[in-house]
Amino acid sequence: MSATQVHERIAAEPSRRQRVLVSLFCGMTFLIIYVLSAGPMAGLHDVFEFEPFRDALEIVYVPVIVLAESDLEPVSSLLKGYIGLFR
Repeated sequence: MSATQVHERIAAEPSRRQRVLVSLFCGMTFLIIYVLSAGPMAGLHDVFEFEPFRDALEIVYVPVIVLAESDLEPVSSLLKGYIGLFR
């Protein structure tokens, strides 16, 4: 294997650090989208009268509901205010 082939192979394969950083980025992006989607879903929860849909939303967003109802400031007040925008 020539030096050029080795260099191309190393450049083509992501390093462990790159994989970890991409995983962290994807995880944080998912959490941000999950929390931000709680507001619009709370608005839909109030509008729809289809009980299975409402029950599913309450199950999916249990962590956000627990955070909003907790005494953990300023997180709980920020979540309550944000969700209140959609109700």
